[in-house]
Amino acid sequence: MADMDSLWREPGLVRKRGYAVDNEERTPGVLLVGAAIRDHWPLRSPASPT
Repeated sequence: MADMDSLWREPGLVRKRGYAVDNEERTPGVLLVGAAIRDHWPLRSPASPT
């Protein structure tokens, strides 16, 4: 992050885009992308009837 304003804006941008990017912020030459994996199927407990 270049400044504190960017740091405070980032969570909103990540939420809007649906993914986060780390473009050489910690390690030169390394780009990371993170995204939530959402399962839209109904959740079922092993003990619940089907």
